[in-house]
Amino acid sequence: MNPKEDDALDEGYELIDEDHGPLDDFDEERFEAWLRVGLEGYLLEDKGAWAFPGAEGAIVRQDYLALGLRDTYRRLRAEAQSHFRRSVAKVLASLEAEERNAPIFEHLLSLAAELPAPEVLRVLPGRIGNGFLGITANREGDSLFALTLLTVAELAAPRREAVDCLHALVGSVHFDHAYAGIALIALSRADDRGLVNHMVRLREPLGAMFREFNAPQTAKQDLARSVIEAVGIHRLVEALPRLKYFEPRDKHAALDTWLIEALLKGKNAPLVCHESEKGQFYFCLSGRDDVKEFLPEEGESLPDLIELLRRPKCLHRAPYDKKVIRRFVPKAAQTVLYAF
Repeated sequence: MNPKEDDALDEGYELIDEDHGPLDDFDEERFEAWLRVGLEGYLLEDKGAWAFPGAEGAIVRQDYLALGLRDTYRRLRAEAQSHFRRSVAKVLASLEAEERNAPIFEHLLSLAAELPAPEVLRVLPGRIGNGFLGITANREGDSLFALTLLTVAELAAPRREAVDCLHALVGSVHFDHAYAGIALIALSRADDRGLVNHMVRLREPLGAMFREFNAPQTAKQDLARSVIEAVGIHRLVEALPRLKYFEPRDKHAALDTWLIEALLKGKNAPLVCHESEKGQFYFCLSGRDDVKEFLPEEGESLPDLIELLRRPKCLHRAPYDKKVIRRFVPKAAQTVLYAF
């Protein structure tokens, strides 16, 4: 068969790209309309999976709508995925703050966390003060504020938008000190160099949280361990001399002493502190001494910190090269909401 005959045969067939789905040609505006109309149809009008043309199969195969939409997203081409993520942010930004729309807002948050869609971090601060987050308010895990905070925490990779969003949430009238632990970990993940600022911002809420819930030492240790995982031992030790450990003018003042105690006291303490024969302080992870982080020799609270470290049960007095034997503490589980 010659080339002309090949061309003649090709004219009788339509070449089909089997990987090309019905939503791959959508731009940002079409996805925004599709998502908004679909969420209203699914959540408010009881249309089921048929509210999302082109995604019905993925939705009916999952128990939760966000998971079905996530699976639909994963099958899209890269450009369409980008349009999809931005459409989630645009619907979040434009959704009217009415009680009937609360389930839509909730599902958009869940979807943003599942994709993930960090694009929402740019628009969420604009939603904090406009009435949406006050529609439901409780500590039972179903308030829109709590869901927003948890979503931002999920997306809090090192990026400026996450820090700005978390600052707006912490400064909101809806912020409850019960959320202080999750906020500290999220801020630490978003900005591992800013631990001192994070502690200052959350010092009062953390103190109130510990008092109200009578937080046990194990819970404080879990929180301290999560901070280590978020910022690393180097950043943590670097920050210690700049925290606040004493306030002689107010015996009820909120302090950062809890962190030192959580890091060093108890059989499951995540760190061990040593003072060398030369009077230098250094820290190791419990059960390991292959990484030694020396305490900086300056910082406004360094004298107070050294006084704390020399108290009983904080300091492991041993020569510099002596092996430290402690039970290894595995990594803490995923961040949880500290409502004890």
